[in-house]
Amino acid sequence: MGQQLRLAWRSIWRQGRRTAITVFVITFGLFLIILLTTLEEGVIRSVIDSGARLQAGHVTIEHEDYRLAPSVSLSVPNANKLADKFAELPQVRSAKLIVSGEGVARSGAGAFGILIAGVVPNLERKTSPLAENIVEGEYLDENDEKRVVIGTVLAERLKLKPGKKLVIATNDTDGELVERLYRVKGIFRTGTDEVDGALIHMQLDAARDLFNLPEGSATQIGLVMENLDRLASFLPLVEESLGADSKLAVHPWQTIMPGVAGYVTVERTSYMIMEGFLIAMVSFTILNTLLMSVTERKKEFATILALGGRGRDLRMQVFFEAGLIALLGILIGGLLGGYVAYHYSVVGIDLATFVPGGEVEISGIAVDSTIYPMFTARLMGLICGAILAVTLLLALIPVSRVTRISIANLLR
Repeated sequence: MGQQLRLAWRSIWRQGRRTAITVFVITFGLFLIILLTTLEEGVIRSVIDSGARLQAGHVTIEHEDYRLAPSVSLSVPNANKLADKFAELPQVRSAKLIVSGEGVARSGAGAFGILIAGVVPNLERKTSPLAENIVEGEYLDENDEKRVVIGTVLAERLKLKPGKKLVIATNDTDGELVERLYRVKGIFRTGTDEVDGALIHMQLDAARDLFNLPEGSATQIGLVMENLDRLASFLPLVEESLGADSKLAVHPWQTIMPGVAGYVTVERTSYMIMEGFLIAMVSFTILNTLLMSVTERKKEFATILALGGRGRDLRMQVFFEAGLIALLGILIGGLLGGYVAYHYSVVGIDLATFVPGGEVEISGIAVDSTIYPMFTARLMGLICGAILAVTLLLALIPVSRVTRISIANLLR
């Protein structure tokens, strides 16, 4: 095998220009594939994380019937204890309690339907993009039981500024109409009209009081994960800890955000098609190079076979030639693409200059305009491995032709 490998290395440089062109095609193709994949995966991860942090989290625990008919009466009892329990898990960055319900916000300028979210301000400050985008006033504190933060669109509709009053009307768990007076503490701007025009944050205990919920309860427990790649193995652990008799359900982000899940499916399908095209281009370039090499060397192969050379050795040599050319291109392309992808995974790529208004909204989710490509060794290995596997598979075509020659006719 060592001898065939040395012969293969010498053979690919007998036509150095052709080999160099083939290696360049592999390098360029792999470079594009790495950049495309890492950037797209970075965008996808940013959308998922932004949506999960804005809502409950990557994993949501709620009453088993809540998804069918969302209602504040379908709450999670002892939510405080459960949240503390899950917050201790190493996979969880934070465990959030949320009281979610609908109502009407009213001021002297009019009335509009709203979505009310009772939250723990200290946790939201650490994880929620909403708390990071206060444009007027301040975000909530733990003792702000009579204050709320609203979006810019809703503030404009109701003609409200920080310090101004508004009335929130809703139905509590008993179906009774409840009205409460609050002051606006802050105004946020996420860049998404659906959020900025409807969502209101208030302190968790204030929401419990508004909806007449028991102390310690919540409509949802949201778990924000440290590593989304561990989601599949994490869900069974959560379900097991709740117990088989529990009336609580565990939902991943795909269930909570079906629009984002659909976007991810379409986006991954589209870039995989593009990658397939690039891999095909690279692989058939190598195939063409090997076919030309085999065709040009028929007399050489015929002579070796006539002198007693084994066909198996010739086939192995040509197979090694394909592998060496592929490995050269993968090594150079992998290093270049990996370096660029890693660099931008650290410093990020600011898309604000390419987007009107400098705001990026994807599938109804406002995401940070600075995108960080997702560079991982596993992803790099999958990409390089795919190109090598396809190349070696196609190399079987010229390999099979090495010994399918007429020795007598070629040496005549």
